[in-house]
Amino acid sequence: MFWNFLLNIAVLWQVVSPTTVLPAQTINLAPDNSRVDFLAGRVSVAAPYLLNKDSLGVAVSAKAAAVVDVQTQAVLWQKNIEAVLPIASLTKLMTVLTWRDYNVPLDKTMIVSAEDYREGGRAYIYRGEEIAVEDLLASVLIASDNTAAVVLARSTGLNEPQFVAAMNAKAAAIGLRQSVFVEPTGLSGLNKASVADLILLSEMVFADEQLASYLNRVSHSYRILNNNRLNSFASTNALLNSYLSVVAGKTGYSEEAGGCLSVRVKVGGRELQVILLGSEDQYTRFQEAKSLAQWVYDNYEWPSQQ
Repeated sequence: MFWNFLLNIAVLWQVVSPTTVLPAQTINLAPDNSRVDFLAGRVSVAAPYLLNKDSLGVAVSAKAAAVVDVQTQAVLWQKNIEAVLPIASLTKLMTVLTWRDYNVPLDKTMIVSAEDYREGGRAYIYRGEEIAVEDLLASVLIASDNTAAVVLARSTGLNEPQFVAAMNAKAAAIGLRQSVFVEPTGLSGLNKASVADLILLSEMVFADEQLASYLNRVSHSYRILNNNRLNSFASTNALLNSYLSVVAGKTGYSEEAGGCLSVRVKVGGRELQVILLGSEDQYTRFQEAKSLAQWVYDNYEWPSQQ
């Protein structure tokens, strides 16, 4: 009943028109102030303001999207940010945030079991291989490896249903009001969230220095402990090879969810958080993120700091 309530809550919330650019707003959606509390330590500064109110931004194929000024958490551009949609591998942001609560040592080792294997994407680890948790974490956040996500969740000592329950409890605890998780990889289209929720989830993950350190790496290599096989992989985030300075980012894609992306970039010295759900394919999401970030930088003025 509780999760049905979460799925239905979007019907009660006003949905912003896809062509509407609203004045800068600060994310403050939870009546219990759980979202506000996380940002309480942020320096209070004036939000950027739109220079030309007739400029509506850029057209994107994404079903929902937002651009947020990281310093003030002001939403500078938005489209359907309360729509509850499949999020594909952006699920893994909640997976790693939940995993962090269990203080699993990075040098702990795990053996991949047959039950851990998940299809979807390229396979990097195989049954019977022994892998350090640190490298599992890298596999999840850099290569978006689904099997690694299952093994990482199991490293907490929980079975999968217990871990998924912990994911949903964590979501509720941090004030995610439109998010539901049924497994830790993102393969299921029943893993859903709104862009509004992903703004907060991304902020929390990207603010974690350990987790964020993996989210701007172009590649990673390590040795499998029990067979010495060299395992190497590249990031799924194509923006790491673009003109943008990427602070951190996570990708997601499935046929059902479309292209999904949460990325923090620096443009002209300003940090912007860009989130897209449901772009038409896995390539378009990157171009749309670049276009949105550049449009915001070109069309907003940041007040001078005293």
